[in-house]
Amino acid sequence: GVPAGVPLIVEARRRGVPVIAEIELAYRFLRGRIVAIMIKKEVFLFIVGGVFVVEALSVILQVASYRLRKKRIFKMAPIHHHFELSGWPEQKVVVRMWILGIILAIFGLSSLKIL
Repeated sequence: GVPAGVPLIVEARRRGVPVIAEIELAYRFLRGRIVAIMIKKEVFLFIVGGVFVVEALSVILQVASYRLRKKRIFKMAPIHHHFELSGWPEQKVVVRMWILGIILAIFGLSSLKIL
């Protein structure tokens, strides 16, 4: 979120403009129940979502490389297609991504200090 002391937020409140947090905004538009954990560990999200981060980064790198150098880094992006084109069966790629996701989730959760 944005700190409450930011001049733009202070001025908006002074003028009577309602200022709400993103969680409250989501709550107003979503119909189901919401359970949220708010922590100040942004790196944690990159660890737990590591597979998705790698998939997204592979696309970003592929596009940037092709635009700048006219060369591809991977046979195809996202990276799971690269592995498939390299001869890995789709099931093997999926299972390896699951394993990596589980390992990263356990690692990320073990790094949290809950109490």
